[in-house]
Amino acid sequence: MDILEENPYAAAVNSNRLSSACSRCFVQKDHVPVSRCMKCKAIYYCSSACQKGDWKIHKKECEWLSAIHPFTPNQAVRLIARLLIRRKKGDSSKVTAFNG
Repeated sequence: MDILEENPYAAAVNSNRLSSACSRCFVQKDHVPVSRCMKCKAIYYCSSACQKGDWKIHKKECEWLSAIHPFTPNQAVRLIARLLIRRKKGDSSKVTAFNG
């Protein structure tokens, strides 16, 4: 029985799991295949729906990650970037799909 469940304001996949987990819903590659963002080549998604759902935040992140490719910042840096992007956009909505 769930007492309380809250979706994160911002989240980032652990660096050692970047290529094996969806950056939107966090489903693991062993459950469904994940595809890499063709522009930044750093972030992965399990479906086009997850990629489209994350675009509002990933658009700016993608520009930044593309500029520094092939280097990919660690999880903490990517999380801070996502927090700052959401904050700047004034976005207070929640993630719609968390834990699959």
